[in-house]
Amino acid sequence: MFQVEAAKSVYTTNALKTKMMEYTSILTMRLKAVLSTLKRKIINKMSDIADKDFLSNQLIKLGDMMGDGLHNEPDGAWISREYKRICKILYPEMFPKKDTSKRNQSVALWSSSHKCQLCGGDLKQTRKGALRVVCVKCNQKFQLKHKNK
Repeated sequence: MFQVEAAKSVYTTNALKTKMMEYTSILTMRLKAVLSTLKRKIINKMSDIADKDFLSNQLIKLGDMMGDGLHNEPDGAWISREYKRICKILYPEMFPKKDTSKRNQSVALWSSSHKCQLCGGDLKQTRKGALRVVCVKCNQKFQLKHKNK
């Protein structure tokens, strides 16, 4: 049996073989993990492309149906809804999110300066972006209106 001296320690050839086997198995596992991740990403990319192709074809078919006037039939309202839903998925830039921060600030300012007309309780906004306030005490709802300038 041979002995190899390396860095102040003595290893036998069998010990070196086992260490090499350990490192090889660790590297193999890491490589498999990286490959599976890459494979998953490629498959997801391909499925996204396939989904977009399917949705584009669906949008064309729905547009043809709308061109034929089928969406005006009594049971054809689903065509318009489905067309709009697919348009939002394929072209989200056509449907920008509304910024309601100014509205929320103005409703908060108004509700801090006004009280409930029935019981005198505090008012709070029902949900973000809403022009509706509710009394904390009596749960009476009030609808605010825009002033057009």
